[in-house]
Amino acid sequence: MTKQQTAVEGDTLVADAPHGSNAAAGPASRAELYRFVDRYGDLIDDRIAEIVDETVDEAIATRAARRRRLSWLRLCMVVAALCGVSVLLREAPYAVAATWLAGAVICGRGCGS
Repeated sequence: MTKQQTAVEGDTLVADAPHGSNAAAGPASRAELYRFVDRYGDLIDDRIAEIVDETVDEAIATRAARRRRLSWLRLCMVVAALCGVSVLLREAPYAVAATWLAGAVICGRGCGS
């Protein structure tokens, strides 16, 4: 089994580049681990930060899409309820108008959130 050779150029890892170590692949000593963390720690931190940012952005987008669906569902339910109340109050046109006005206010406040 051969040891994969890598090197850092700028801020990226380059595969199959000489890295100056002729040590056999095996368990690393504490000093080697510290050198590794000193050399690659910032690159690892930056990549983890990118992954977290992408995950958070996806979660925010999913939540926004869900809110849009719920607001449309809320709108449909309010309109259906208003139609039912209008049928029940068909003898009192002012009550029907007041009900639809209240429904408009509910929809305006609910869809904006």
